[in-house]
Amino acid sequence: MRSIFRTVVAPLQRFLEEEAASGVLLFVAAVAALLLANGPLADVYETAVHSSLPLPGRAIPIHAIVNDGLMALFFFLVGMEIKRELVAGELRSVSSAVLPGIAAAGGMLVPAAIYATLNPGGAAARGWAIPMATDIAFSIGCLTLLKKRVPAALVVFLTALAIFDDIGGIAAGVLLGLLVPASISGEAPLDRWIERLHGPVAFGIVPLFALVNSGVHLHGAGISDLLQPVSLGVALGLFAGKQVGITSFTWAAVKLRMARMPGDATLHQLHGVALIGGIGFTVALFLADLAFATEPVLLAQAKLGILAGSLLSGVAGALLLLLTPADSR
Repeated sequence: MRSIFRTVVAPLQRFLEEEAASGVLLFVAAVAALLLANGPLADVYETAVHSSLPLPGRAIPIHAIVNDGLMALFFFLVGMEIKRELVAGELRSVSSAVLPGIAAAGGMLVPAAIYATLNPGGAAARGWAIPMATDIAFSIGCLTLLKKRVPAALVVFLTALAIFDDIGGIAAGVLLGLLVPASISGEAPLDRWIERLHGPVAFGIVPLFALVNSGVHLHGAGISDLLQPVSLGVALGLFAGKQVGITSFTWAAVKLRMARMPGDATLHQLHGVALIGGIGFTVALFLADLAFATEPVLLAQAKLGILAGSLLSGVAGALLLLLTPADSR
């Protein structure tokens, strides 16, 4: 029994605790970037972010080092964590993976459809995957603060859902992590790599990414900027698309008896967690940078939509869960 706990439960518990802590650090980094980009040190921030690091043979922009270099380790780690869940974790059986898989499908299809409807053609159409993302660190950190209002099974459900989102949205880097050997008994190469990389990635690379990419200029930004098709598509995709997609697909699966509701949660609790799933942030910013690398105006609009949609999702989800009695049925 103890060996089962060490193999399956203990790693997941550590993962949730570390994700909650890194979510707090991620929030601090994002706020710091916004303050720097819109305060008296804005020029210093911009110069630092877009300066280059002299390396043998060429100078590489710091922005590119973080986004194209260091973030590859983030997605490599995500791939390995997915592999561990598939081998010995919450996704190890078809029955345990069905519901978060269905929920993730709704949480990707509906936001992408909303965005595509508002941006049917041109360069803007390339951003359809941006609102599909769920930020594991931010969402788990938010739910940890509300743990008395949310069944533990729903936290695991959201984690698994976010993992499926990562598979759907960023398959290139994730696939490498899936190739690392794993074992359900003893310490496999997968476990050693995860243990070594998780700390530096969660508490170093991801906050650094947020610091470099969250500096959206808000001076003069108003409703008209949020009503631009890209901004609106991303914001509505995250805020409306995620809650509608996750809640409706999950509820339908439960009603059709394809799976049981995690932790016997209520519809209100499920809805609150679905709203929290609309916090796209890190992965959404990365996808925006990929989609609009050569379109600075569209990239700025996408970042504004990510911030607005993620903020609305987090606040609305937290309020709904706070207003829902923990023992309500």
